[in-house]
Amino acid sequence: MDEETASLIDALRHPGAALLLGLLESEATEDELRCQAPGLSQSAINRKLAQLAEKRLIYRESGSRQQKGLLWGIVFREETEACLSAANLLARVGVERRQAQVAATQQRLARARAERRLREAKAS
Repeated sequence: MDEETASLIDALRHPGAALLLGLLESEATEDELRCQAPGLSQSAINRKLAQLAEKRLIYRESGSRQQKGLLWGIVFREETEACLSAANLLARVGVERRQAQVAATQQRLARARAERRLREAKAS
């Protein structure tokens, strides 16, 4: 994987994707975006916004860097939505496969216990 792709994936790590989802709904200020990542400090959110902006995924209204109330928005709305949808689908597939593996393991354990009980019953 090239460095640019790895850097982009890193930008999407928590809370990057949550912030992008919020911005897909509508442009928002930093204070409004803080609701998309509860429990994180304003400085952590600001760092992630800066990282996403550096990757040119989002933009901020012109103004002083310290100015409050400026709106953030998505640069490539359709592509961002498609990327997040694909990531969500991939995550769901992973969860479904893990659940199927757990179910299969539980069935094997149940069979093994039943066979052991049958052997023990025959032995006694």
